[in-house]
Amino acid sequence: MRSPRFLLIIILHLLAVFSGCTVRAALQDPDTSSFISKPERLERSSDVPFDLFWSAPEISSLLFDTVVIDQVSIDNIDSSDWFYSASAFIRSEESYIERVFDLSAYLESSLAENFKNEGKAQQRQSIQVRKQAPQVYYNMSVELFPETPSPLPLFDPIEEGGRTLLVKVSLSEVIFGDPLLYAGLFAVPVPGIANISTGFRASSLVFKAKFIDQESGTVIAELVDRRFPQLKLVDLNRLFVGFDLKELADSFAEDLAALFFRSRGEAIRRRSPVSLLPW
Repeated sequence: MRSPRFLLIIILHLLAVFSGCTVRAALQDPDTSSFISKPERLERSSDVPFDLFWSAPEISSLLFDTVVIDQVSIDNIDSSDWFYSASAFIRSEESYIERVFDLSAYLESSLAENFKNEGKAQQRQSIQVRKQAPQVYYNMSVELFPETPSPLPLFDPIEEGGRTLLVKVSLSEVIFGDPLLYAGLFAVPVPGIANISTGFRASSLVFKAKFIDQESGTVIAELVDRRFPQLKLVDLNRLFVGFDLKELADSFAEDLAALFFRSRGEAIRRRSPVSLLPW
């Protein structure tokens, strides 16, 4: 009988062989076209947990007293990508788009919740966080900007400012895993063998986000990030379609809120790619 150590070594070798597609995708920069106003400004930074990032030097949560979470956009989703998510649960382009829309609504709520929670943790309860109304009525007889908006100040004010931050997020790539494939491998009596499915059927999300000073319309931060589920010996979220992507949405929302409330020069740690938790 083979020892557990021998089986573990075999599993690690199999993971290294079969996860080639996932590794290659992880090493590639996500697409920056569309949604991002000036992709040429984006660059890699070890201080933030995002693949590509840019921010104006004057960005500070002290400038704002209101945060508005816009509806998460799925306009940049290529609906033909549904083929890469095809499974017993996603059998058509229409069912794929429905699940993408549901995920975007979940992400919007997670963003609002995480911004509120981070505000409380930083003792900034005075900052109001709200989601954008589902529909906005524009009265064309009223000037949207009756006065010339003032630019962002280049310093942190002593008191909190009266500005509104608009948070816009786009899902530009959504790949769902296959719960039946994972469950089938999970049933094999070898620890961690189900993770082999990650090599040829990895769930993933590509996020694009920007912070906008609503008063002036100035984009003060932009980022692009691709995320994969953490590697786990047992991942209960992968037994249900979309649950692992909701986990990614929550982690992104948490990091985006931390970015807004961080102190100048503060680094935000990137999440470990491996977890011992089964959810």
